[in-house]
Amino acid sequence: MLESDIVNCIKTLQEKQLILFPSEIGWLVGADATSDQAVYSLLTAAQENPVTILVASEREVMQHAVSVDLAVFDFIDQSIEPLAVLYDGIVRIAQELAMAHGAIAIHIVRDEFCNNLIKRFKKPIVAFQLKELNFKNAGFRALNTSHESFPFHHYRVIRWPLEQFQ
Repeated sequence: MLESDIVNCIKTLQEKQLILFPSEIGWLVGADATSDQAVYSLLTAAQENPVTILVASEREVMQHAVSVDLAVFDFIDQSIEPLAVLYDGIVRIAQELAMAHGAIAIHIVRDEFCNNLIKRFKKPIVAFQLKELNFKNAGFRALNTSHESFPFHHYRVIRWPLEQFQ
């Protein structure tokens, strides 16, 4: 991805608007997870789609999840497929997101673009997967969408300790 893509995404996130960006599971629609206004817009757009909080490191999981069993990080490291862990208590995020979901999934991103975006934005991003890629009426302005296409996958979501959720 281009440097300008990350800069444009950060600028758009700071303006509390939604972004469209590639990830290891396909295209995502995202927003600043700490902004009530941005989260409201994202939840409205997501409708029934599940949302996931994206962070860049284990430390960030511990900053936003109330109770974390450190063994979960070993499990995440060993997972081949993208994995999001469902946590019951979430803090330091937008009230709208905390109230709308009693528990929410957090995913530590692995791909370079998302990792750089989150680290440079210095906040978690809440996102949902875009099932169909139709840029003509999407109204997103942050990303140069002429880049290669990405496969559509999904996160495996678990409740720790190892209680299969989805």
